[in-house]
Amino acid sequence: MNTPPPAIKSRQSLKSFRAFLWSVRMFISKKVSFRSLTKYRQSFQHPDLIEGVRGIDPASDIAAHLSMLFFFTVDAKPRLIVELGTRGGESTRALLSAAVVSNATVLSLDIEDCSGLDLAHRQRWHFVKADDIEFGKTGFAKWCSAADLKPEIDVLFVDTSHLYEHTKQEIAVWSQLLSERGVMIFHDTNLGRGTSARLGHLIGHGWDNQRGVIRAIEEFLGKHYDESCFSRTWQTDFC
Repeated sequence: MNTPPPAIKSRQSLKSFRAFLWSVRMFISKKVSFRSLTKYRQSFQHPDLIEGVRGIDPASDIAAHLSMLFFFTVDAKPRLIVELGTRGGESTRALLSAAVVSNATVLSLDIEDCSGLDLAHRQRWHFVKADDIEFGKTGFAKWCSAADLKPEIDVLFVDTSHLYEHTKQEIAVWSQLLSERGVMIFHDTNLGRGTSARLGHLIGHGWDNQRGVIRAIEEFLGKHYDESCFSRTWQTDFC
């Protein structure tokens, strides 16, 4: 089964790291709840999240994780949220919903032009069509200056190529731009060759990318993770 993305809370030292847990317990809060007849269906309770994700395709490979993305983003109390990889805007919707709650700004990057997406809470959204590596090196600070924002990221969401070398470069560049309490969240850390359950009783199929995303994370953290087990914390490994 594909596992949700881990969340890394740190600057370079990564003093604390919050891993996503594939568990009902993580959904039960005052803002977001998980309750239904099957463990794959979710009930979005926060009004901003309800409005933000209205009409999304349940067959999307990230639909099942949007409540967790919202939850961890709000929990980080962000001022600036950066999304690497926009595509159809599913994750963008959850991030924008969290931005409303947190009074934050969302900056999305993609190599394709996604500026025309029809999004709720769009007034908090900025889109830049660019290569994320080059923009992180030279464009981000300039963009923040023009937007009158401090060039520090509180939540960074990465959902791009899922290739090892690219992800490794993303981590190297963008981890330097995190605030002291910054959080990095990765999607598709465990793709594999098997199948996984999705919302609406749908089945997703894996892609063997040679553990591209999680391998880059492991090298960054100096850890190895057994992906056949549920995650607990980055210090105590999985299981």
